[in-house]
Amino acid sequence: MLIRTLKEHLEILEACSSRNADAAEKALQAHFQAAINRNLGLA
Repeated sequence: MLIRTLKEHLEILEACSSRNADAAEKALQAHFQAAINRNLGLA
């Protein structure tokens, strides 16, 4: 789980670094959804 979470953060940072707002927003939404699922025990 830790590795997956770190990858999610890296995807967000890479999108921000490349100034790709759409990709950053998509990565952030995916991360939030995955975090919710993890906290609810769904993933």
